[in-house]
Amino acid sequence: MLAVLAPMVCEAGADETRGDPRRGLELSVSCASCHEGDGRSLGYRLYPRIAGQHYQYLVNALTEFRRLERHQAYAFQMWDPTLHLTDQDVRDLAAYYAKLPW
Repeated sequence: MLAVLAPMVCEAGADETRGDPRRGLELSVSCASCHEGDGRSLGYRLYPRIAGQHYQYLVNALTEFRRLERHQAYAFQMWDPTLHLTDQDVRDLAAYYAKLPW
């Protein structure tokens, strides 16, 4: 019986650390001007598609932008919007965009 319940406990713990996609949706309003409302960036080819991206990639990217560690072309455009984000905000945004279809 314990072997059956163990995966469920592990999954529940993993979800708690991933962030809340509902809160991520609320936070995503500021992302929409460049990445569009659904994160697919179809109209603006300059901005990358973030919908459906891997959760950990999004966490890493947002954290690096927030710390001003990314310097590739146009990276500076992400510095101001991410400076105010908390670690939880980053996880919530990543959870939201990771759940969207590519």
